[in-house]
Amino acid sequence: YTAMRILGVDAADERAVKGRSFIHSQGGAIGAPSWAKFWLCTLGLYEYVGINPVIPELWILPYWFPLCPGRMWCHCRVVYLPMSYCYGVKLVTPLTPLLKDLRKELYCTRYETIQWHKYRNFVGPRDLYTRHSKLLDLVHWILSGYEHIHIKWLRKWATDTCLDHIRQEDENTKYIDIGPVNKVINMLSVWHSNPGSPAFQKHQDRLYDYLWLAEDGMKMQGYNGSQLWDCAFFVQAAIE
Repeated sequence: YTAMRILGVDAADERAVKGRSFIHSQGGAIGAPSWAKFWLCTLGLYEYVGINPVIPELWILPYWFPLCPGRMWCHCRVVYLPMSYCYGVKLVTPLTPLLKDLRKELYCTRYETIQWHKYRNFVGPRDLYTRHSKLLDLVHWILSGYEHIHIKWLRKWATDTCLDHIRQEDENTKYIDIGPVNKVINMLSVWHSNPGSPAFQKHQDRLYDYLWLAEDGMKMQGYNGSQLWDCAFFVQAAIE
């Protein structure tokens, strides 16, 4: 719904009215899944205090430490890497008239009256596939407390470390990155750190590797092609 409105669809459009009706029937965007909350935060349509912390300081932990992100599954860590940067600097776009309208459209109550911290662990029933464990909730509670008292020089070190990891991921993959999910957040992080940089331009140039114009509109692929699969199946068929 948010993307549709940003792309120019009017709020009175029949599709927007139906979408808004569904969102309100689910209690508004307050119960969106965590990744949706993150993107809404960057647009100023959700508050960072309303999401569970993705602190960048984890990225300066030594590899031998059990919670070091380097020990995570690759697709997991490279998504939360740029998210950590954005969370650490509280990246958010300036409010525009459209975004102010969206603040009214996405919620069932006034945006300014929402007590965001109460919804950190809340996910709407339709999207709640697995409930949080008490241990995970405890970790989130501790990290939320840390966020209020974090040390500025340590945060700067951590976000700089995240940017360096992002740079290495970008350069090693020629700015395609492991997939479209982390690519667009990497690109956002690079833009925030230096909007006029050659790295940001290279990110823009590689967006087309993922975009695919189909008969029913523009799509974004999960990978930049199936060449490796095609080759593997060809070799398998030839051998058999």
